[in-house]
Formats: sequence, C-alpha cells, structure tokens
Amino acid sequence: MDGHGYVSSVPTLGTLLAARRKGWIPAAQPVIEQLISEGLYLSPSLVAEALAEIGEALPH
Repeated sequence: MDGHGYVSSVPTLGTLLAARRKGWIPAAQPVIEQLISEGLYLSPSLVAEALAEIGEALPH
C-alpha cells in the first residue's frame, strides 16, 4: 500500500508474473483483468509487455 490505501500497480504486476512463472496460478491474464475491473489502474502497454514476457496476451 502507498500510505493512502492504494496498492501500487508495478509490484502487484510483478508478483502476479512471478506466481505464474512458478506455477502457483494457471494464468496471470484473468487475475489482471479482475484487478483492472475492480479499479486498479495498469497501463495497457505495461500489461501487454508483462503478459508477453510469460507468453500470455489480453484478448482483443
């Protein structure tokens, strides 16, 4: 949290990618979509780049 009750997006995204790489979650993309739908702002280009690193992509 950033002191204002908000979760920082970059460490959150990094944690999801690490969890995906370790096999703790089957896919990061649905989790990212859920976080975005609940109000977490993630830059679309950052999300696309991060998902590409793990062989996933947002649906178009």
